[in-house]
Amino acid sequence: MSNRAQIFYLLENIPDELLDELKNWLQDFMSKHGLSDIADDGSFNDQEKRELIRRWEKYLEKPGESMSLEQLKDRMRKKHGI
Repeated sequence: MSNRAQIFYLLENIPDELLDELKNWLQDFMSKHGLSDIADDGSFNDQEKRELIRRWEKYLEKPGESMSLEQLKDRMRKKHGI
């Protein structure tokens, strides 16, 4: 099993009460390694908000074309071997 697959497995099985602590640690880790643009505070800038609105409106137009979370997970597992 790849490192990425092991990490995703651990993430899927971590207790909910530890998620905030893990998120904070990951943000610090990413910032330490110069990846702070990825490890932001979770807020969205105006461009991201517009994109989310556009996607939500697209979903509302044709909700039957969207996929479930399980379908997305299956697709990611197949594509990335996790």
